Amino acid sequence: MRRCSPVVSVATVTNEMPRGYEIRIAGCADVDTAVDLQERLARMLCPVENHDGPCPVPWTFTITGDDVGPQDLLMLVWTTADTAATITAEVRKRVGGRQTVTAAPGEGEQFDVVAEQYRIEHEAG
Repeated sequence: MRRCSPVVSVATVTNEMPRGYEIRIAGCADVDTAVDLQERLARMLCPVENHDGPCPVPWTFTITGDDVGPQDLLMLVWTTADTAATITAEVRKRVGGRQTVTAAPGEGEQFDVVAEQYRIEHEAG
């Protein structure tokens, strides 16, 4: 059985309720650059692409911007503030100053996918 084991440490014992966080990687040169970075960051969160069971941190990505020119890559996660901060720090290390990385709590329908992943995984467990 192959399980998801993220590269970043994930706090599993906390009294804080998980919520949506948006980690924005600003300044990707174009869509292709954003897509390449998205794949590398996805493997950071989930090194085994097709694994058994849920990921410890539900996640998804979206790219914002016009079809041409600079793009922002948004990593949407459903987790605690501490784990979001850990993920953000690891993203900053991986982009190495080439892009600006910010994180903030988020809400709205863009988080529906990760909130639903969290709900399903915790009902089953």
